[in-house]
Amino acid sequence: GAKQTVVAEIFPAFVTWKTGKPSKMIFTREESQTASTPRHEMEVTIRLGAMKDGRIRAIDLYTLSNTGAYGEHGPTTVGLSGHKSIPMYGSLEAYRFAYDVVYSNVMSAGAYRGYGATQGIFAVESAVSEMAARLGIDPIRIREQNMVREGQFMPAYYGETANSCALDQCVERAKEMIGWDEKYPCRDMGNGKVRSVGIAMAMQGSCISNVDVGSATVKLADDGTFNLIIGAADMGTGCDTILAQMVAECMDCSVDDVAVFGADTDASPYDSGSYASSTTYVTGKAVEKACAELKERLCAIGAELLDCPREEVEYARKAVRR
Repeated sequence: GAKQTVVAEIFPAFVTWKTGKPSKMIFTREESQTASTPRHEMEVTIRLGAMKDGRIRAIDLYTLSNTGAYGEHGPTTVGLSGHKSIPMYGSLEAYRFAYDVVYSNVMSAGAYRGYGATQGIFAVESAVSEMAARLGIDPIRIREQNMVREGQFMPAYYGETANSCALDQCVERAKEMIGWDEKYPCRDMGNGKVRSVGIAMAMQGSCISNVDVGSATVKLADDGTFNLIIGAADMGTGCDTILAQMVAECMDCSVDDVAVFGADTDASPYDSGSYASSTTYVTGKAVEKACAELKERLCAIGAELLDCPREEVEYARKAVRR
């Protein structure tokens, strides 16, 4: 997220261009507080409507977002504060999301991991827990009762269906690991102190649906190793390693047998970019499909050489066997 904004990068680029030497720009602690882009400060107002049995029927959310001196990521960030928080509750009959983005005389806010969603989710989850306390219902119980589940239509999330969702399993597992039933609402520690527990849900999709594209080319080299060519950039996120591991597992070889060639615009296949938690999920799927196609081609050649039908041969790493 923090690498989406090109503000300072142009200066070391000019230095390298003019001197022909590598250059880097290092901020002091003070400079990082004045010249980079922090999260957007937000004030979120929420109204919830629920029945006495805990069924949440309506959420009304308003976000006031401070974009700082410039409109850097102002509209996209504020949008996420609503459409990443409201869809977590699948029982809604009505919802409303409104926002304002304001300029102010402070440093410009920008892209920052999970931007906007973190602020909106914090506000919604705080309100749901307050409401659970008012209704006298266990905060985990109220979430289990209302959370979105796999196969559910999400009108507040672009009208999409949650085709992949394990939020219920996640909350159940967290409940076990916390030892919730023994600790909720609180334990008296003596000496006038109590120790309590809390719960909050969050959900993040891996990619922007119907927008992100991942591509991969897998080649068998002359010496029996594999070349993986991708357009995704490894910015310290480890995608070169992860995608090589996927090739190794699919082709039944060692990771050392996979050479990765990444992000060369002259040679790489198209990739929409390393953002939105998408590389492992989207480009990884492209790698998996490429490996399956390569296996199929190797088996077809093997069947031809063994003079038998394709169905009778199988891929066996160093060979194709009948």
